[in-house]
Amino acid sequence: MPIGCGRFRAYGSLRPRSHKSRSFASNRRRRGLPGLDGLGAALRLDTVPRDAYEPASPDAVLLRLTQHRRYRTIAQKAATRALLTQPPGSGLMVSMPTGSGKSLLFPIAANFGRETEPGACAIVITPTVALALDHERTLSALPGL
Repeated sequence: MPIGCGRFRAYGSLRPRSHKSRSFASNRRRRGLPGLDGLGAALRLDTVPRDAYEPASPDAVLLRLTQHRRYRTIAQKAATRALLTQPPGSGLMVSMPTGSGKSLLFPIAANFGRETEPGACAIVITPTVALALDHERTLSALPGL
């Protein structure tokens, strides 16, 4: 019988167990609850690599301006096209899920801007200092930036 109210419920008695009570495992088996038999299988580390997104084929811009050989997602490719076809002086805000490849956009913008107009710059707003430092490390490794 449930004891408690609202979202929080305790099943059983509120009295402390006596030293003569059954063990935890035997009580679980008696009540038909799953035991610890499958715990080892549940805790085993799955090392199979997963791709959450379908990759997109490369285009000339990606191959010329970066060292990547494919886009991580179709959204990344679409954002790159939007970035490169926007009117001069305009801004672009991209909202994509985590892991979908937003960080590729700023090096492409910086490299493309430098090709079309020497001394051009790209302004990047990042939510964390760690990500900003990672972006700085990535840009410092690119030739000409």
